[in-house]
Amino acid sequence: MTFQSRLEFCRDIAEGLYALHLCGVVHGDVKPENILVFPREGKRDAFMVKLTDFGHSVLEQDGLDALPAFTPLWCAPEATQRASMTFQDMVATDCYSYGFVVLSILIGRAFHIAFDDVEGIKSNGSILERAVALVEREDRESNDSDLELDVVELLLRMSSRNRIRDALQLLLTSPPA
Repeated sequence: MTFQSRLEFCRDIAEGLYALHLCGVVHGDVKPENILVFPREGKRDAFMVKLTDFGHSVLEQDGLDALPAFTPLWCAPEATQRASMTFQDMVATDCYSYGFVVLSILIGRAFHIAFDDVEGIKSNGSILERAVALVEREDRESNDSDLELDVVELLLRMSSRNRIRDALQLLLTSPPA
């Protein structure tokens, strides 16, 4: 798959998450298994992706203070700690999970295959450093954009307060590589 195709996948997912968040909805379980791939109309060998499985979604108006369920491997550290969260904190967990999806799309395999003790490096914060090194290693021989590295860095920060929620907007407004 070309870099451009991978970037389009990432943008499609970003558009879906961005729309959900604007409507006051947190997906709650962003992972590859909850992303469907469809042929893109009018384009040969082109595809689009869409989010699915809203069984763990949270509506802002419901006033919940934690995600009802999630997939631990793909979720943010604060979700696994079952800490009380605001709606904006839950948006940040979607962004964190999306960071893992972007990382997986960019390297062409599930991110966790590249790491030992995923839960340990997520909880101590070293996942970001390792993810950045992984993307840099994968990119070393290609002329791909550095956009993906910037997005991964913005999404996988340890603290939800430091994790940018506008990374989705960054990806949506950046020019194609």
